[in-house]
Amino acid sequence: MRLGTLNRRLWAWKPFILACSVLFAHANQSRGEAFDYLRQAVAKLAVASEVAATGDYDYDGTGCMFGYFLDPSEESSMRRSFDAGSSYLIIGCADEDVKVLDLRVKDADGNTIASADSASDTPVFAFHPPRDGRYSVAITNSRAERASFCAFVVLKKVDDGKVQLQEIAEALGRAIQAAQVRALAAKEFPHGLVLMGGKYDKGTSNDTYDLRLAQGDYALVVAGSKAVDDADAFVVRQRTRNDPSGKSIAEDTDPAAVAICNFTADGDSLYCMRMKNAHSDGPGFVFGVVLKD
Repeated sequence: MRLGTLNRRLWAWKPFILACSVLFAHANQSRGEAFDYLRQAVAKLAVASEVAATGDYDYDGTGCMFGYFLDPSEESSMRRSFDAGSSYLIIGCADEDVKVLDLRVKDADGNTIASADSASDTPVFAFHPPRDGRYSVAITNSRAERASFCAFVVLKKVDDGKVQLQEIAEALGRAIQAAQVRALAAKEFPHGLVLMGGKYDKGTSNDTYDLRLAQGDYALVVAGSKAVDDADAFVVRQRTRNDPSGKSIAEDTDPAAVAICNFTADGDSLYCMRMKNAHSDGPGFVFGVVLKD
């Protein structure tokens, strides 16, 4: 599919995307406005993924969706692996306050090698990696009146893709609901990364690492779709950059659908957050939400 056709399709579906985001956002309104805005961003992203995929794409593994809480003009990025010879679709969405969301892929030298053709609140573009390796996906809250939730998803072209909106909605809903319960003791979302996840086969895990957190107390809340009846969570203080190994400072491996790790960041170290589908009936989606006490 041509990218222009894809953009027109997303634009035509925008009223439906916005309507679905409202359903997500007000599912539990009493829990607080901040969670409503987080739901808006990820709901729009989930629906946009289904609209864009059309059977040619699937979620690219365990670390394919990330959400951030960003001030106006603030940028954050995530380094992840891409395969040369494969085709990817990268889509960004944000809550209703964001008028322009900037999304781009950068190489190891910080050069932009792929981005959307024009300014939009729902940027989408294709990415064809020139070589195997880790690239940074950078997201910027380019135009908004206040700090907002911004998110992106990475889809990979496959022979027979299936973007499962219902399952991803279940996983996101359960993770956010569990985070809301834990948030009764939390003060805020941290600036930067607040949500991560993707599609997990039974027994698989994923590391999101090189995370620098301001000094303070945090919680990582992990949950999956209904197929996942046992989710595990781990937080590791890394020894060095680009290496997720180090000292485990929190873990929750109890056989339960929700895992919560409470931990303290020292403000200097880098951290790895590991999530695992410990048991499920087939593949499932697993998401984690980061809170700051």
